[in-house]
Amino acid sequence: MQRVAIVTGATSGIGSALCERLLEEDENIHICLACRNMDKANATRDNLLSSFPRAHISIVKIDVGRLESVLHAAQEIKMRFHRLDYLFLNAGIMVNPRVSFWAFLRGLFSSRVFQMLTTAEGLMTQQDRVNPDGLQEVFATNFFGHFVLIRQLEPLLCCLENPSQLIWTSSVSAHMSNFSLDDIQHKQGKQSYSSSKYCTDLASVALNNHFNKQGLFSSVMCPGIVMTNMTYEMMSPLFWKLLFPFLWLLRLCTPTYTLIPYNGAEAQIWLFKQKPELLDPLAKYYSCTTVLGKNYSESRKEQEGQVQSPREGIAPPLSTPCGPKPQRWSSSSINGTSFQSASILSPVPFSFLELNQMDISSHNFNKSSIFPQWQNRVSPHISQGNTSSSFCFCFNFDYEKN
Repeated sequence: MQRVAIVTGATSGIGSALCERLLEEDENIHICLACRNMDKANATRDNLLSSFPRAHISIVKIDVGRLESVLHAAQEIKMRFHRLDYLFLNAGIMVNPRVSFWAFLRGLFSSRVFQMLTTAEGLMTQQDRVNPDGLQEVFATNFFGHFVLIRQLEPLLCCLENPSQLIWTSSVSAHMSNFSLDDIQHKQGKQSYSSSKYCTDLASVALNNHFNKQGLFSSVMCPGIVMTNMTYEMMSPLFWKLLFPFLWLLRLCTPTYTLIPYNGAEAQIWLFKQKPELLDPLAKYYSCTTVLGKNYSESRKEQEGQVQSPREGIAPPLSTPCGPKPQRWSSSSINGTSFQSASILSPVPFSFLELNQMDISSHNFNKSSIFPQWQNRVSPHISQGNTSSSFCFCFNFDYEKN
């Protein structure tokens, strides 16, 4: 049976390299390029076909930062395919990123120099903005548009006989310290990219807890520090080329300096080759490159400080969710429209993640009246004898019926 993989953000950087490497692994796979720029999508398809003439490549137009575009793309995908094997949630943005040289100099002579060099935390300034749907641009593009796409494509993804995989492109800069349940869209902060990527990490765990029994499995990966269009927006490509030898030497300290997109896609390819039911839903998979240029993948459990290098075909068993389940919410009503929300328990020690089970395919969004209603709840729980805080939140949206 021909496998089908959808890749968002496939026209450049990690996405383009991923498509190339997927075809190297399986030239018979059908790759659907999910992109917003059709000219770039056609150029990417032509480049791939020049290297793989027998490849099966299609294109669907989608802007994951716009809900209307996501809904239209989901309908088109459901008309084209009867099932999906892989959904690579790779598209992402960082709005107006700039490197703060003063922050770099301060960090260079401080105790946090290693963290700064390995995660770039605190080095960049960003100026997020509100999109036409009323959402913060980075949150909508990096997380929420992908989340809505998943929920719309559930019928194609959930199959016990042939499990499907969600593979999120996260980041080494995803930090809990930059994420707040009181400001999920990061309206008040200055680290919107980090916040959105941490949100994807949490969502992946919660999606596993909800969908694994239906044959859908989610993983998050980090491509490492890679030279892409996003990094070229921070400083000129010439400057990055001058820095390249220094960045290459930094692999002696941390192998996550993958530097080129082909290397950065290593963890995605490793996950592609695994049996998803054997993967640890709490692990994050990192693309790594040695000083000599050898690529490999490394899995980490940030909360437990565990680091291990996964081997082909061998993955940790599924972990058992810990802590009490949050209360299941009853039917809710927003603007006269009733829906049923379903609780999803996140196994990570520090949070519960509750996501609404939304059916929005039969509704038209009114761009002038979409206002996310964030309902946040905080409750303590006892886990393994220790008191900690658990968080749950849900997404509710105002929308108008046809």
